[in-house]
Amino acid sequence: ILPPLIRLLVSKTPDIYKPAVAHAVFPALATHLWQTRFRYIDNVEHEATLMNVLMAGTGAGKNCISEPINHILRDIRRRDADNLSREREWKREMQTKGANKDKRQRPEGLVIQEIDPDMTNAAFVQRLADANGKFLYTQMDEIELLNALKTNTQGNAVSAVLRLAFDCGK
Repeated sequence: ILPPLIRLLVSKTPDIYKPAVAHAVFPALATHLWQTRFRYIDNVEHEATLMNVLMAGTGAGKNCISEPINHILRDIRRRDADNLSREREWKREMQTKGANKDKRQRPEGLVIQEIDPDMTNAAFVQRLADANGKFLYTQMDEIELLNALKTNTQGNAVSAVLRLAFDCGK
């Protein structure tokens, strides 16, 4: 199914941007993978990890990848919206109860795979925990936004995110 889908997405793209679109849609497609393993070039088998950096000058048309990605993520965004709604309702319920009242546990199954790159560390860690092994996806307009995605304040945040993303559990 991947080659026909990529052919369709690339066929609707101006010729100059086709390589960028073909390459940039794979991370979005990876959000649909779960418990899928591949043997990599180093002969180690582990789950797919995909990242893409599209670099070009201002006004070069980098945004042409947005529509194909929107199409790929439509079902995940629909589920994420339902889960975000459930989470907001739970948070609202928790705020209305006093400190001594019985508060119900955080709802199970709140998998939200598309994350905002401008979130707090605590929210990022919560999304990672909720994912339960599923891939998270984010799209950033500037690579410096990777500095915001970190689980602590020590060390080089960008390299830590990259190491964690490509850590195969060893």
